[in-house]
Amino acid sequence: MKKLWQMLTKPSSKYSVLALVLVGIGITLAGIFAVHKGFEHASQTEFCVGCHTMQQNYEEYKQSVHFKNASGVRAECVDCHQPKDLPGAIQRKMGAWKDVYNYYITKKIDTPEKLEEHRLELAQMVWKRMSDNNSKTCKSCHLLCNGSR
Repeated sequence: MKKLWQMLTKPSSKYSVLALVLVGIGITLAGIFAVHKGFEHASQTEFCVGCHTMQQNYEEYKQSVHFKNASGVRAECVDCHQPKDLPGAIQRKMGAWKDVYNYYITKKIDTPEKLEEHRLELAQMVWKRMSDNNSKTCKSCHLLCNGSR
């Protein structure tokens, strides 16, 4: 343990402190890039509907005004379900792990039938989240001037 502590606290005799700092910066930048790319990938509709239990929701979405409308603007999953600010996006992604937990560990929503059984409960959580942030994600598309468009 003492040898490990010395190795961690004293600069290497083989490499300069500058080299070690540069390597640390490189690793940090690589980590930031990897997290950014992970967020980018996990924010695509294809990722969201990748679970077979989401297929029914995806089919319903394709019939909605959010998918096809007169303006031609399509709202993707991330537009409604993930805040635009970084702290909100991170919080939402962390909250999504509850769905992963309920899918793989508790098996609460691991089939389309089980998902349908808990659909109201899941929808109420989304509605509460939207209410708590004053429907901020909705308002990013829907201008509220004397009503909504």
